[in-house]
Amino acid sequence: MPSKHLFYLTSEALWAWHWHKGRLSAGPKFAAHSTGLEAFAEWLAQASADPAYIVADMVEEDFQRLLLPHVNGSAGRAMVARRLAQLYRDTPWRHAGIQGRDNAGRRADHVLMSALTNPALVQPWADLLDEHRMPLAAVYSAALLSTRLVARIAAAQDHLLLITRPPAG
Repeated sequence: MPSKHLFYLTSEALWAWHWHKGRLSAGPKFAAHSTGLEAFAEWLAQASADPAYIVADMVEEDFQRLLLPHVNGSAGRAMVARRLAQLYRDTPWRHAGIQGRDNAGRRADHVLMSALTNPALVQPWADLLDEHRMPLAAVYSAALLSTRLVARIAAAQDHLLLITRPPAG
């Protein structure tokens, strides 16, 4: 299994982790201001060029569930992309996921649209990764990622409550 960098990003800081052979090793924490960005740039200069994954845990995130006509292929992808651009035109950090089909009428798709609505919180970190030639493999929403975590750990549970402690309090 190749090594990876995992970055946990909040509005206040970025935590660096190294992911090798299924194990996470804690790295430094960088504050979300100019001094922290400078320290991150210095750290990147010494870090390996393994792919980077960012898990963003921010208040500035929006979710909208829409009912869209079921359209296959490139026309369907283009329709979803247009809708994402209409909803979240000010950020490149957006995602759409089909959650299922409607049983009534035209059998349209239930689509969850989401975005990190303040790109200024993510972009400086992503720019530094690019500048230091560390490939950014993915940016994940902590909220959306938690659904996969719950599915994985709750298989034998009738009820489960997932509580997170955000750094902002």
